[in-house]
Amino acid sequence: MTMHPPFPHGKLPKIFPDVSRKTLFLWARLGLFEWAGEERDSRGIKRLYSLFNLCQVGLVRKLAGLNTPLDMIMLIMDKYFLDHIQRPALLPKLPGESSELPSKTDVMTKCLILSEDKRKRGWVGKSVSGFALREFSQVGKYIKTNPDLTTFIVVNLPAIVKDVHASIKEAGLE
Repeated sequence: MTMHPPFPHGKLPKIFPDVSRKTLFLWARLGLFEWAGEERDSRGIKRLYSLFNLCQVGLVRKLAGLNTPLDMIMLIMDKYFLDHIQRPALLPKLPGESSELPSKTDVMTKCLILSEDKRKRGWVGKSVSGFALREFSQVGKYIKTNPDLTTFIVVNLPAIVKDVHASIKEAGLE
């Protein structure tokens, strides 16, 4: 993986042209993604984003594209994809979960399983009622041990990382 310098906030619309500046601002304000640092100049403070921060934006974009409600996106991001060292998780640790949080690189090699409210028919119009972060090899076992999962989507996190890399290259920022 090539090392990327921090990306200034002004480059985000070039990397994610399908997401409006207003939406990016809202997501940042809601704390759905983080930034790596800040830089001061004569015009003020500019936020700088690492590759992982861009992957956070990519995941939020994917979840929003699946019509995942914002409150559920907040829970998913807080549970697995935000820095819990700086602030406590919104969700308590579930029984059987490790007390150690996965590293930023490790978390993006897994898949996110979104499950639906089984009282509604079909994916359209449903809302996500549950989620889990698992290794790809554990997806079958997870589904078998959760018989209430009648409808679910597996979000391929490595594919999001690949898409972010491609977007950076396409924007001419590599």
